[in-house]
Amino acid sequence: MKQFWALCCWIAFIGSGTTFAQTPELRWCLDHFPGFHEFSSPNSAPTGPSVELMKLIAQRAGFTLKISDQTPSSRCFRDMQSNQADLMSNLNYTDERAQYMLMLPYRARLPEAVFLRAHETRVVNAVQDLASLRLVSVRGFSYHPEIMQAIATRSTSEKIEVASIADGLSMVKKQRADALIAPVAATSFLIDKDAHFHFEFRKANLTLTLKDHRFVYLGVAKSQAKWASAIEKAILSLQRDGTLDALYGPRERVISDKLVVSPDVGVKP
Repeated sequence: MKQFWALCCWIAFIGSGTTFAQTPELRWCLDHFPGFHEFSSPNSAPTGPSVELMKLIAQRAGFTLKISDQTPSSRCFRDMQSNQADLMSNLNYTDERAQYMLMLPYRARLPEAVFLRAHETRVVNAVQDLASLRLVSVRGFSYHPEIMQAIATRSTSEKIEVASIADGLSMVKKQRADALIAPVAATSFLIDKDAHFHFEFRKANLTLTLKDHRFVYLGVAKSQAKWASAIEKAILSLQRDGTLDALYGPRERVISDKLVVSPDVGVKP
C-alpha cells in the first residue's frame, strides 16, 4: 500500500511540473464601424467581415484572438501606444501611427467621400469647394492628404469633430454642419440601415486620387513585432485563396439605394 501511494504521489509530482504550451493571445481593439465590424450594443460580440477576417488571420498565424468591447478609435490608438492593445484593423497609413505600430496592407483603400444634405444646392467638385462649408469629421480618423490639409488650415473654432459617423450624419441632418467627410462604404451602409437617414443625404461629386498608401492596413503594436511575419503570411494566403475578396468585395462596391447620389452625375434614387 505504501508503494502504491508513493507511486501516486510521484505521478502527481511529475504532472504538476509538466507545463503545456498555451497559444499566445493578441488583443484586438476595435470601434463600431458600420458594414465592417459592428456592435448591436456596446457589450455585445461584434459581427461583420472584419471579425471573420481577424479570426482567420489568428487561426493561420497561430495565436488566440482576444476581441475588445466597443472602444472609441482614439482610445484604441492610445492603448496601442501603451501596449494595452496589440492589433487594430481598417486603418489608413500615417507616419505618426507607423512610429508605434507595424502597418501591414491587406486590401485596397477607397478614398473618403463628402456627404451633404440631399437638397443642398452647393456644388462640391474640388477640395477648394470645401472652404465655404462647415465640415464635420470623425475623431481619430485619418483622411486623404488633401482633405487632411483642408481641415488643418481651419481655425479651432471652425473644426467640428464627432465620435462616430452616425453623430456626423445627425449633425448634417440637423443643419449644425454642412457636410460630413467619412468612408464611403461604411457611411452608405449606415444610411441604408438607419431609417432616420434614408434619402436625407447625397454624396458630393468630388473625386480624390490616391497616389501613395493606396491600401487599408492592419496595425500590429511594435511590442508584438515578432508576429508580423506570420500575420503577413496569413494575409497573403487569404488573398491568394480568394477569402479576402469574398469577405469585402460586396461591401467595397456598395451603392446604397437610400442615398441620393450627386445630381452632377445624373443619377437619382
